[in-house]
Amino acid sequence: MCRNHLLTAFRNNDEFFRQRAGDLISAFQDRLPQIIKDAHVDTLLKSAVPELRVRWYGTFDWFVADVQGRLILPDSACLFELQDGRFKSVNDENDQVVRIYLPISSRRLLIGASAKPESMIGAEDFNQVAAQHSYELFVACECSPDLVDLSRQIGALAYLLTNEELEGLTQDAFAHVGLGTTRCPQSA
Repeated sequence: MCRNHLLTAFRNNDEFFRQRAGDLISAFQDRLPQIIKDAHVDTLLKSAVPELRVRWYGTFDWFVADVQGRLILPDSACLFELQDGRFKSVNDENDQVVRIYLPISSRRLLIGASAKPESMIGAEDFNQVAAQHSYELFVACECSPDLVDLSRQIGALAYLLTNEELEGLTQDAFAHVGLGTTRCPQSA
């Protein structure tokens, strides 16, 4: 993943950064505000295609499930469960999404799935995932020591951009400053 490679390379003072850091810093200094603005607008225009999302959501069967226990509402609203068991608050185009979860009350989930699952996610498991994928906060109908503990996990797995969007922004930024189309090496 590009995000993980960039963070690892930065932390390890990777050769890639040593060779390009000076070029990047000097090239970005004067143009950074415009680069960020242009890349942000580009990203919004590329991903703001509601009819494609509506069609994609239409491929799922939707149902409401009652859940034992109290659910939290993450600030990311919905969560995507992937085929490999991971969860994300923002899905990439190539993700193999098996379920979409949206809490609609403290005891009910709206679930989109290719088929109604035989077993349901419990409130405790959902809340754990939801807290980790929240950006800044979650909403709960009560305050308890368990929820205070859960609040310490806010943001652990939250990303503002998908890996595809991050890769695109990186490519656009390099191209903008005339450094070509440097691609992030693929993770092993």
